[in-house]
Amino acid sequence: MLPGTKPILVFAIRWAPFGGATAEELFVNFGVTRQQFLRMTGAALTTRRSDDPRTSQLKQHLMMSLSRAWRADREAESTPTTPAQGAGEHAS
Repeated sequence: MLPGTKPILVFAIRWAPFGGATAEELFVNFGVTRQQFLRMTGAALTTRRSDDPRTSQLKQHLMMSLSRAWRADREAESTPTTPAQGAGEHAS
C-alpha cells in the first residue's frame, strides 16, 4: 500500500454497509467531494507491478466490493446515518 492510503481504505470499508459516507462526512474527514474520495479509493487499490498475484486479486476484489457498496452513482443524503448510531437513528 502506498503511504497515506490506509485511512482512506479504513474509512471506505467502515462506511460500506451504509452505502458510503455523506458529502459532509467526506469533507470533514478528508476535505474532498464524494467523487474525489472515490477516485482516491480507486488509486489506493490500483494494482502495481510490484504486487504479487494474490495482492492484485485482493485489491481488485476489494475495489469491486467497495464500488458496489458505495454505489458510485449515488448522491449523498442530507441526513446521514453513521456507523456509531443504531438502526433508524439519524444525525441532527
